Amino acid sequence: MELWIDQTPTLLRAVAYRSGCPLAIELDAPAAPSLMGGVYLGRISRDDGPIPGRVIDCGDFEALQPKGDRSREQRRVGDKVVVQVTKDPREGKMIEVTEDVHLEGRFFVVEVTGVLRQRISRRLARKGEADRLRGIIERCSLPGTVIIRSSADQRDEDTLLADINALDERAQAIRGGQQLGMLLPAPDAVQRLWTSAGARVNRVVRDAATPARAGWPATDETCDDLFDIDDMDATLRALTSKVALWGDGGRLIIEPTAAFVAVDVDSGSTDGSVVSRNVAACRALAEQIRLRNLGGQIVVDLLKMPKPQDGPRVLQAIGDAVQDDPCHVRIAGFSRLGLLELVRHRRGLALHETLALAGGWGD
Repeated sequence: MELWIDQTPTLLRAVAYRSGCPLAIELDAPAAPSLMGGVYLGRISRDDGPIPGRVIDCGDFEALQPKGDRSREQRRVGDKVVVQVTKDPREGKMIEVTEDVHLEGRFFVVEVTGVLRQRISRRLARKGEADRLRGIIERCSLPGTVIIRSSADQRDEDTLLADINALDERAQAIRGGQQLGMLLPAPDAVQRLWTSAGARVNRVVRDAATPARAGWPATDETCDDLFDIDDMDATLRALTSKVALWGDGGRLIIEPTAAFVAVDVDSGSTDGSVVSRNVAACRALAEQIRLRNLGGQIVVDLLKMPKPQDGPRVLQAIGDAVQDDPCHVRIAGFSRLGLLELVRHRRGLALHETLALAGGWGD
């Protein structure tokens, strides 16, 4: 897998790329950067009234800590609290924060406020490898709960320790904070993609405006007009269209609204059974919602299936298709009206929202 990066005065683009296709995309608008993942020392300024949660003064802004957020202890107005941004401001809503602070690395995730223990990915099935990784963690001094990601499988100890040391430095910065305000900045588009896909990256290609970063593979090179290669620029721009093509003339019509994302499936070709075309459409849908970073409730009007028993096969298909999505996707099933409903965890702004802040692609 390759990591392609370029930047203009209005947009930073990072794309994980393999065999002519983008696998993951992260964008940032420098004029309005995402705050997601940033850690702040705040003070509780309000904890009553019509707002559904606590209001936290984070120095440069006020944020909402929803009532459903787990607190480790009872707190009062005026108390200081370390929080992490979980939602950027959008459509008139406040920034949201949590006290459950997570620091993500390429191979490990640290829950800074968790109890001292280790958790391991279910994909690491081999007991010998799981024991080796636990042993490495036990020899280190990481605070809180340490989650061992599946990407740590078969990695050499020096590489894993480098990731652990970087996480420990960030945890120390959080513990040492005294003044209200930012303790750790939010990761930018390159950092987010490197964290989620970097374990599989063997080559980085960047434009001259993008500096190299620590930990990148030795096959790091610069290239001007990078996104003209393989017509990548056109591929990315197509993701802003409400129509996405799939199969033999099929279309997904994707309409984000304030409440949910509506998707209508048009089959185009009549070859094959209805259920087989719906299965193919589900695979295309999973790719589109991942690349467009669409979150929240997603409602899909699939092709009408004459046999009720075909429903489980389609649900299995969409479940399999979202397995590699870095965001959790919950398949709710079919509504009484026959609409497929799913919920994708919202992580930052959708692609079209980031582009709106950047004023487009920077042409």
